[in-house]
Amino acid sequence: MIFNAVRNQFFSFGEQSPSILSRHKMSIFDFFKKRELERIAQLEKLFESYSPIIDIDNEMVSRRKDLSDMISKREELSANYNWGHETSTRLKKNRSYRIQA
Repeated sequence: MIFNAVRNQFFSFGEQSPSILSRHKMSIFDFFKKRELERIAQLEKLFESYSPIIDIDNEMVSRRKDLSDMISKREELSANYNWGHETSTRLKKNRSYRIQA
């Protein structure tokens, strides 16, 4: 008797009860949801594999900025060194001139 009732619900050619339809719809949605979550996980792994490349671009920009800062600092130090060297040379000349005089 129970077997017949179950068989009639699943194999009837008429309209199915709303509970069976909703169970089928829910199982389809669950299936798609599961596939969607698996795909999201795959894309996250792919993103993680490409994130160093993105970081390289950011690193390149920051390194270029650091390089330009170092170049400007070097030019400033070079100018200060040249000024100090010229001053030292003039003082040595003045000292040697005073010693001779």
